[in-house]
Amino acid sequence: MNKSKFNPGWTPFRIAALYSFLGVVWILMSDKMVQMMSLPPHIIHQIQTLKGWFYVVITGVLLYFLIRSMLRRQQRIEMDLADEAHYNRQLFDLSPMGLFLCRMDGTIFDVNASFGKMTGRSMEELLSLNTKEITPEKYFEQEHRQLNILMENREYGPYEKEFIHKDGHGVPVRVHYLLIQKGEESFVWCTVEDITAFRTTEEALRQTEDRYRMVLENIGEIYFEVDLAGNYTYVSQYGYRAFGRERSDILSTQSRSYMTPKIAETITLAFNRIYQTGEPMRQLQYETSFPDGTPRFMAVSASLMRDRNANPVGFHGISRDVTQQKQAETEKASLVNQLHQAQKMESIGRLAGGVAHDFNNILSVILGYSELLLEGIRKGHPHFDGLTAIHLSAGRARDLTRQLLAYSRKQILEMKAIDINTVVCGFEKLLRRMIGEDVELNMVLSESMLPVKADTTQLEQVLMNLAINAKDAMPDGGKLTIETGVVELDKAYTDRKPGVEPGLFAMIGVSDTGCGMESKVLENIFDPFFTTKSKDKGTGLGLATSYGIVKQHGGNIWVYSEPGEGTTFKIYLPLCDEKLEALPEPPQSQPKENGSATILVVEDEPSVREMSVKILKDRGYTVIESHHPLDAVAQAQAYEGTIHLLLTDVVMPQMKGPEVRAKIIETRPDMKVLYMSGYTDNVIVHHGILMDGIEFIQKPFSVNALLEKVQQVLKQR
Repeated sequence: MNKSKFNPGWTPFRIAALYSFLGVVWILMSDKMVQMMSLPPHIIHQIQTLKGWFYVVITGVLLYFLIRSMLRRQQRIEMDLADEAHYNRQLFDLSPMGLFLCRMDGTIFDVNASFGKMTGRSMEELLSLNTKEITPEKYFEQEHRQLNILMENREYGPYEKEFIHKDGHGVPVRVHYLLIQKGEESFVWCTVEDITAFRTTEEALRQTEDRYRMVLENIGEIYFEVDLAGNYTYVSQYGYRAFGRERSDILSTQSRSYMTPKIAETITLAFNRIYQTGEPMRQLQYETSFPDGTPRFMAVSASLMRDRNANPVGFHGISRDVTQQKQAETEKASLVNQLHQAQKMESIGRLAGGVAHDFNNILSVILGYSELLLEGIRKGHPHFDGLTAIHLSAGRARDLTRQLLAYSRKQILEMKAIDINTVVCGFEKLLRRMIGEDVELNMVLSESMLPVKADTTQLEQVLMNLAINAKDAMPDGGKLTIETGVVELDKAYTDRKPGVEPGLFAMIGVSDTGCGMESKVLENIFDPFFTTKSKDKGTGLGLATSYGIVKQHGGNIWVYSEPGEGTTFKIYLPLCDEKLEALPEPPQSQPKENGSATILVVEDEPSVREMSVKILKDRGYTVIESHHPLDAVAQAQAYEGTIHLLLTDVVMPQMKGPEVRAKIIETRPDMKVLYMSGYTDNVIVHHGILMDGIEFIQKPFSVNALLEKVQQVLKQR
């Protein structure tokens, strides 16, 4: 819009000045021209008259056009000013922001519709109000200070406050004040922005942030944020509790300070990859420990944080405690191993069980007859060495079969309540002779008794196997320590040992100062036929047998070893509260007296039956021989004399040994019974444990073993 400097107050002066100027110029110029003419006076008079009228006409015309131009110009200016005022008013009235003009005392002088809409009032209502009437009282003191600043700086704001709506609720606004001058009076020009929607959005955002923060603070995982230097800028509640520190102590500290150097290096490399590639990291697992010392497995996932300009500013992520998951995986792996172990044991047990009966019958014949033949000849006889080799080889075969049965928990146990300390002390002399003088034996026994239900012979076998392994691990000598004690295995410990129940146990520890073992060896240490020894020094069944015996006793055996640090085996057997029984006396080398009793021998294997009958008859016993259970029952019924002992196989066709006993005992209640078998198939045992009141001899047996057992049973009342 063209804004002229034309001032209507100067128009009369301009016209008068122009008129005077033109008049002076005309008079002077016309008089000069007349004087230059040589004319009569009356002609000059006429010319002067015409000159006056000409001046009047010319100046009138000029004044007309001049005044008309000035008036038109003034009219245009006034119209432009009116248009501008209308335009400004439209801007004022139609502005989406609230606008009002008030005097210094707060009286509203002018207002637009938007401000009326904000406050729920008409413009007429607002023009009759003072700003204090629509301002909450809590802002009075603040606005008084703001007015002083406004007077000094002629501007104040923007700042946030509230206006009172007509219905009484507060309307949040952002206002900006300007001090303007109108004549001699000062006014306050105010722009008002309704920030209700902003406040609603802000509140919704705050609530969302609170919800997310509440989730982050209460999840059982560590949410963290670090800057590019690795300093913590945020850690969730679980995090600082896990660290055992206050949140303020953690923030701005180096994340590396809470890790071991090795873990810190791993995490740093991972975060560098995130920074370089922009790709997030998923489930990086590492082992650490919390301030209470408990080991923990953590899995951290992290990604890059960027600002609004997509510039990297740090990292954020979640560190999750996966200890239980790891333990579950370990337990699962352990259970899988146990399953594999059980399957191996079952396979070997089936093999041993299937072979044991027939194989032990064969070995019984070989051992028995070789022993009988050796009794009849002396050293130097042409067949003595050969028979001795046969006898020894059959003995080794017998031992191998028994070891397989022991590993697969098919061995028959004669369980008695015994004191572990008594067993260990009674075995000490034999151990000292076996380990030799270059190995020091140290016994550290519990002061109190350790009663357990066990088979003494089998426990001695376990101690012997462990001692032999210890001796082999110390070829240049060393120290062998056997200790006993009471140990309580709590739930925290047994949870890491699947299949083990908490409680009190008798502990037998066997430790050596030998070469130790690597982890790969430890993984297979109890496997049958696994050995690190040369072929001439071991079969790989010693520890497997020990494992099977301990497990069959309801106990557990674990091994701890590191290369160069020696090895420790620990056996845990459940304590019992039964009355202790005396340990069996060591067997005599040869029975002294001949027999006179009548013995019914029932065996379906001819060679074993014939050998057993010969051994008994040679010792003076009267023997009734039977090849079949039904035949045995018939002979017992037909025999008129006393049958003192029934010596019967356990597993036979049509009828088992106990069934034969049951049939015969009906008519001969005083008859004693001795079972013999290489494999009982749970006929006279329960979970490998010999049933109460059962007398049993394991095939293959020696001549003396059979005679001693027969005498022992016959002497019982």
